[in-house]
Amino acid sequence: MLWHRMSQSLDESDSSLEMEIDYEHNSSYHIATVLAAYLVTHHVLKYVVKEKKTTSIFTGHMWYIELINGNDNMFSKQLRMRKHVFQQLVWELTNNYGLTQTKNIGVEESVALFLYMIGHGATYRNVQGRFQHSDQTIHNHFHRVLTTVYKLRNHIIKPYDQMHSDASDYIKDDDRYWSYFKDCIGAIDGTHIAIRVPADKQIPYFNRKGYTSTNVMAVCNFTMCFTFAWCGWEGSVHDAKIFMKTLRTLRLKFPYPPEGQLHVTSTIIFYILLFNNIVFHISYLCTCKYYLVDSGYPSFKGFMGPYRNTRYHLPHFRIAPGFRSKNEIFKYHHSSLRIVIERTFGVCKARWKILQNMTNFKPQTQISIIWACFTLHNFIRRKDSSDISILENLENINELQDNEQNVNDEDDNSVPEHNEWQDQTQEDIKYIEEMRNAIRVQFPRRRQH
Repeated sequence: MLWHRMSQSLDESDSSLEMEIDYEHNSSYHIATVLAAYLVTHHVLKYVVKEKKTTSIFTGHMWYIELINGNDNMFSKQLRMRKHVFQQLVWELTNNYGLTQTKNIGVEESVALFLYMIGHGATYRNVQGRFQHSDQTIHNHFHRVLTTVYKLRNHIIKPYDQMHSDASDYIKDDDRYWSYFKDCIGAIDGTHIAIRVPADKQIPYFNRKGYTSTNVMAVCNFTMCFTFAWCGWEGSVHDAKIFMKTLRTLRLKFPYPPEGQLHVTSTIIFYILLFNNIVFHISYLCTCKYYLVDSGYPSFKGFMGPYRNTRYHLPHFRIAPGFRSKNEIFKYHHSSLRIVIERTFGVCKARWKILQNMTNFKPQTQISIIWACFTLHNFIRRKDSSDISILENLENINELQDNEQNVNDEDDNSVPEHNEWQDQTQEDIKYIEEMRNAIRVQFPRRRQH
């Protein structure tokens, strides 16, 4: 009897276990069926029965036609340049750099799409709504124009005159600088542009402000055109390192300052009674052209930096007016003239907002976009002398310019000493120091406005 009960109990346990296994099997099968149904439904809705996203009847071509035939200020606001400059740009890219239309999009609309994207820092989704094209179409045309503008850079980011035979009108027409800086041909500085970097490669791109950036070195003249640029350096790299690497790398074709002319720097007259003749001892200096650099760069022949350990940036002089030494007088004028490079950076970033908030492209594409922005900046400056006054009505250029000063305001003690560099000689360093001293003694004691 006991054995029968134990056997019956075991049979019931086995039956219960089999039921639990069947239940679990059915549950797993049910879950797999539901998941498969979801995946199939998702695929059908996304790729088979796609909802059309570009539903507006106001196409990109219609928007461009309305823009080109409308108000010039509105055109400048949307595409960041005036109509006649846009038309010249389209002509240049079409006839000299091979940009062509496609079956559905003309060259004008393609260029407008590109300018809208970099001018406003727009994403593909923003541009898709504006131009009523698919993401893939926008991607293709953006990169076609980017490649074409990139080709233009070698022909437009360079000096007008390699010999700089004439002094800049900007200096000639301003008593603060003429004739003290008559041999100055431009200014050099670096700017940090925030970029997006993959997590495993971010460390060298973190700058001293704590965000990932590329440190771009550039040279500009006094018409606010870039005459040289080098993009792509990590944000942690010091300006001076990029500068010296630039001078050593011949393939970059850096526009070195040319030699100048002989100038009389001092005349010492000795009246010597020798055969009834008067002997004149005249001192000559063969001046070379030079760029202005700040205290973050070494100063030697061709590159004139300020005196150290005194106030330099203009806001410092606004806080405490008046000069305490001849060195401060020189540094004030040096700073107010060299600020042209910071203003040029400010104008470029104000015009092309993608430089303030880079879209999430591949790293190399981001660098190409920076090149394109610098190239188009030069193109506009050469074709339209009034472009900055128009841009000032649209953007706060002064704020961006002040940001450039804050980012590049290096402490003098952090600057590499001259003996760390092997390229320049002591004669080169002494040469620019004597030239700087010769300029310093010419300034009147009171501030010039």
